[in-house]
Amino acid sequence: MKRILALLMFAAAAMAQSAPNGNITLSWTDQNPPGAVQSFQIYSTTNAALPIASWPLLKSVPGNVTSTNLTVAPGVNFFAAKASNFWGQTDFSVAVSTPVVLSGQAGLSVVKAP
Repeated sequence: MKRILALLMFAAAAMAQSAPNGNITLSWTDQNPPGAVQSFQIYSTTNAALPIASWPLLKSVPGNVTSTNLTVAPGVNFFAAKASNFWGQTDFSVAVSTPVVLSGQAGLSVVKAP
């Protein structure tokens, strides 16, 4: 039996787009045949020095889902994913990160330059 799971995730179209309140939508492209992926596991960390294999599992989503909404902590958040089915899991996807999400207590605002 041949194990086929291609995980093309978090490429240009799959960037985490952040909003000022820390809510993001993480999306990805699944280039597998329909039904080949049973679930996606989303891993996350705020520590860039932590090896990806040590990142904690943030959530799992069904294999027919290609985006998920998340609430992130202030600061930079890193994300990676795996796809899984009956035969096992893929390696980690390429990691992506949110830009810095400022907390409401930072006292900063962004305005258009004159």
